[in-house]
Amino acid sequence: MNKLVHKAQKLLAELDGFRVEIREADSRADIILDRPHFNIVSMLQREQLRVVFEALDDDPRVRVIVVSGPRLPPKSARPLRSPPATGKRRSARRFDCCFQSSIAPSCS
Repeated sequence: MNKLVHKAQKLLAELDGFRVEIREADSRADIILDRPHFNIVSMLQREQLRVVFEALDDDPRVRVIVVSGPRLPPKSARPLRSPPATGKRRSARRFDCCFQSSIAPSCS
């Protein structure tokens, strides 16, 4: 991370679940959330994000701030998912009967 300056500097000492990358050539800052599995934001991280946004707002090198998740490897390197099951699923049959008219017997 490039050095950011803010009055709450101690919050920026160790970022919790994200990182900041500044590309001076593009006048761009990337905030990359990287907390497995769902990028849940803790209260400490929320406060740190606020401070980072304020610092980036005051930084003359930055005109654009992009918030994203971690970059994924190319599709060829990702593990394959199993193919979808063929035929009608049992749960779908039960679900379909619930959309019949109110006069029809209830789902069982």
